[in-house]
Amino acid sequence: MKKTLPLIGLCSLTLVAGMTFFTSGDPASAAIETCDAGSDMSYHQAKEAMASGELSLTYNPDTSANRVTVNIQNNTPCSVPLSLSTYRMFGPYDPATQSQQQFYAGTGVFNVAANSGATLEADIPTCAAQYDVWYGSAPQVIPDNEVYGSIMFGDHVRQDQYCQLPPATPVTATLSANASCIVPGATVQFTANFAGGSIGSKTLEKDTNADGAYGEVASWGPGPGTHVYTEVTDANYSGIYSARLMADGTEIVRTNVTVDASCAPVVPPPVVPPPVAAPITANLAPESVCIVPGAVVSFTANVNGDGISSKTLEKDTNADGSFGEVVAWGAGAGTHTYTEGLDASYTGVYTARLMVNGNEMSRQNVTVDTACGPAVVVPPPVVPPPPVVPPPVVPPPEPPIVPTNTGDGPITPRGGGSGRSGGRSTPVQPVVITTTDFVPGLPDTGLPPRRR
Repeated sequence: MKKTLPLIGLCSLTLVAGMTFFTSGDPASAAIETCDAGSDMSYHQAKEAMASGELSLTYNPDTSANRVTVNIQNNTPCSVPLSLSTYRMFGPYDPATQSQQQFYAGTGVFNVAANSGATLEADIPTCAAQYDVWYGSAPQVIPDNEVYGSIMFGDHVRQDQYCQLPPATPVTATLSANASCIVPGATVQFTANFAGGSIGSKTLEKDTNADGAYGEVASWGPGPGTHVYTEVTDANYSGIYSARLMADGTEIVRTNVTVDASCAPVVPPPVVPPPVAAPITANLAPESVCIVPGAVVSFTANVNGDGISSKTLEKDTNADGSFGEVVAWGAGAGTHTYTEGLDASYTGVYTARLMVNGNEMSRQNVTVDTACGPAVVVPPPVVPPPPVVPPPVVPPPEPPIVPTNTGDGPITPRGGGSGRSGGRSTPVQPVVITTTDFVPGLPDTGLPPRRR
């Protein structure tokens, strides 16, 4: 179904497909010669151009494809900014409830050039829909009882299939007191928490006479939220302090507090400070700071403290500040070792850094170069022990031969002879006696030695 509408009559009321619009322009007005908004025609000029037929809009709703198109023909020397929008309808059109129409789709502003045509398209819902062409931007919400200030032309389809309002999210609320029983003169505190759908007003009411007559004591603005009301009770009052929570004039929840001298005073719980976490400390130590190519590099990481969620070791062997992870050790404190055999052709500076919870805690460099050969250990000279010289062997002296002297004959050895003793003589071996010999019993003659 196509509909073309040139709007008519200055301030006339025109009924189009069950909708009411105020229009401006004079059917006999002259053709537009100058543009009121630079190169664009103004809203009033656009309405006049529609009245004179210089600007025409033709709708073509397609309910099978759920789309509507509008063909625009602008035969004026001015361009015109237009937009197309569609809305869901939940009942017959009524200016008093038009804000309930729900924006569905739109095109944004399209500038139709002078003496040219254009086509705008937008989706429509599968239920009753309204579609409008606007001068400038289309509104998301059309206020109630407000004449369309910038509408050019509107229409609707499926008026026998009104859209269904989505079910309202129920309003929920909780009301809690700081104590269920307090002494007179103590402070009562209520905490109200609102949640759910559309909430226009929120109030707290109280009844301290147990007569069901509640009076408002606090109010809060629309929408969900948490609110607190505090009141010091009268020192002479005892009874039931009843409080109820209202949302949009409807009671949602109530709670009671007993006020009596027998109630123990409210003692706030002691404030326990949170435990102090041990600070995180970490260090990284290489086994050697200078090694030859092809050797093994080794690092020891020691991490302590609380709240350690991750520990990683990263390396940079290109001296470009680009580190890559080589090992991860997980959460918690601990000591870990990483060992890597280096390429025999690699020389340079091997930089390792220790990361804890994503933060660098320690960094160490190891130089890899052929000049870093192992140190040659020169052993001390071996000094042999002095030779063991055995003591000289001294033979024992021979026992001296002692001759026998009887005093009246020649000396003969003891044990035999031919002296006057008359005994039988035994041959005696000659004995050489030198001057150094000392024989007891013989006088020293001073003569040279002699043999016998």
